[in-house]
Formats: sequence, C-alpha cells, structure tokens
Amino acid sequence: MSKGGSELRERGSLLIGSGSVRYGQTPMSPGGMRSGYFPIEGFSFASCQATTPDRSDFALEAPLEPRPGGITFGGVSTVVFNMTAHGDGFCSMGPISFEELTEAPTEPLLGSRYEPSGVPVKAGHTYCFRMNRGKFFGKLVVKDCSPGRYEGRINFDYVLQRNGSRNLRNPSQEK
Repeated sequence: MSKGGSELRERGSLLIGSGSVRYGQTPMSPGGMRSGYFPIEGFSFASCQATTPDRSDFALEAPLEPRPGGITFGGVSTVVFNMTAHGDGFCSMGPISFEELTEAPTEPLLGSRYEPSGVPVKAGHTYCFRMNRGKFFGKLVVKDCSPGRYEGRINFDYVLQRNGSRNLRNPSQEK
C-alpha cells in the first residue's frame, strides 16, 4: 500500500483505488487565538497516494465559517473539499450507492454545480468530481472519518475516468 492509498487497479480507462487524507488546524497560539485551519496533506488520484497539498488533486480544509452538513471539526468549522490546480470541482450526490452511480453528471442535479471549494465532506456520501476543465470525471465515496482534537482523517474509495467520457461504470459491472 502506498502512503495514504491502496494499489491502483486499472479497468480499461478507469483507475480504481482507495485513499486516506488528513486534515487539521494549527494549535492555539500562546495568546489563545487560533492561528488558522489548513490542509495537512492532499491526495493525488493518478499516483493513488497522499501528498503535499501543492502537489495534489484535492485537499481538505476546515474554514473558519461553519457550513451546513458535513463533518464538524474543532466544534467550530466544517471540513470541506478544496480542489487544487488540476481540479474543476466537486459536487455532492448525497447518500446514494457508489456502485449505482455509473455516469458523472455534466451539471449536478437541483441547479447546483461543480464547486472548486467549500463542498462539505460527509461520511457515507458519494461525490462526483471534474478535473482538467472537464477532461476527466470521477466519483468518490467517503467511507468513514476519524476527527481528533487538532487533526482528523477521512477514508474513501474512488474511480477516475481517463478517456474524457463521464462513464464511471466498472467493466466488471457490465452484464
């Protein structure tokens, strides 16, 4: 297993893997003021491993303003996805079956859209993501999370489509 990920499996043009990413905040400063929330590490889909946020496809952040729904952190904030240089955005598909989501939407349901940052992370929810100006699509399901006092972690499974289509069906699902 690579750092923060599993071995990649290739099924045609799909990359299938799982990963783990840490998120956190700086401890209180001597004066009692929080010095901020920050991504500890990010995740690279292509290498299937956790890496530094500047070399990742996405990182997790806990901005100071709380957002409805999602993992709360430090009793103050909500953990959110933040796409980095290669990513266009995430959209929440809700608590739907990861396996049954076989195509990424061009535009998500209910008038929402792929957001580059601020999409709340929630255990058990499935997300679609778009990368490289719509050239690649994928899906990710948050399996579980383990928040701590200053640091937490989410574990997830994902599928990345590399051929430019929105098809996320694993060939083993084909009948």
